[in-house]
Amino acid sequence: MNELISIIIPVYNTEKYLKKCLDSVISQSYTNIEIIIVNDGSTDNSYEICQEYKKKDKRIKVIDKSNGGLSDARNVGIKNSKGKFLGFVDSDDFIEKDMYGILYSEIKKTKANIACCEMTKKNVIKNNRKIEKKILKRNEAIHELLSDKKINNYVCNKLFSRELFTDIKFPLNRKFEDLATTHLLIDKSDLIVYINYIGYHYIQREGSITKSYSEKYLEDYTWAIQKFVKDVLEKHSDFQKEIELMYTKGIVNVFSACTKARLYEYYNQENMNNLYKEFRKLCKKNGVFVSTSNLDIKHKLFAILLLLNKKMAYKVGANI
Repeated sequence: MNELISIIIPVYNTEKYLKKCLDSVISQSYTNIEIIIVNDGSTDNSYEICQEYKKKDKRIKVIDKSNGGLSDARNVGIKNSKGKFLGFVDSDDFIEKDMYGILYSEIKKTKANIACCEMTKKNVIKNNRKIEKKILKRNEAIHELLSDKKINNYVCNKLFSRELFTDIKFPLNRKFEDLATTHLLIDKSDLIVYINYIGYHYIQREGSITKSYSEKYLEDYTWAIQKFVKDVLEKHSDFQKEIELMYTKGIVNVFSACTKARLYEYYNQENMNNLYKEFRKLCKKNGVFVSTSNLDIKHKLFAILLLLNKKMAYKVGANI
């Protein structure tokens, strides 16, 4: 029996990308879906496009609300959905036509609580390789998450059993909501299945959340990475070293973003000074080369410079 999948699409001022997104969703080979579009106070023509597509496809439900952010829109979508399974698509991205059919099939075969596919930043790809899958218990999935391997923090390349969200919501008024939430959903799961099928296309557009460095961006990223570390450490203390390496990477990312955005005044705040102390402590404990082992070469160089001479790192970091 094909069970109902609710696909939740928050929309905010994405008129340039929205039609391609909605076309990819309504064209899914798995047809027993409801499409919950949450218009989060758009000021462009996004709402009109949503209404246009609602007339085309009876599976679409449009909810219009005042702007409350991505997390609020997702929470509203979940509340108004009826599906046994939940999927999330951002309105400036698009998906392959078989994505939800494949994810649903793998959940039914493996009895997993979450199915995860790969995502790409390329517009055109070919899924011509042999499909392979990996079935993970929750501890194994958390380890993969910490290692940034098969499992990542994004929710948009996954299909979730609805019951996982019974007592979990996306955090309001925060960016990096996935980083603060996905590990909690994994920790409620008995099994997670990963397949190497590329199903989700992530579009890095100008002005998107992850491209708009600001003090709020840095505050929220710091909050999310610290919440992640705290939550995971409480239940998976045997992964302490991996957690510390991920935290080190997170701290370096904060300082790097701050430098690139030339938010030098942000370094004077108490929490940034505390982050720097934690960074030095972690490097001393694990060794600088171990601590920075999961960074790309540019961030590794920045991290070493930050450790040796913080003021110099501020000056040249934007060019690394």
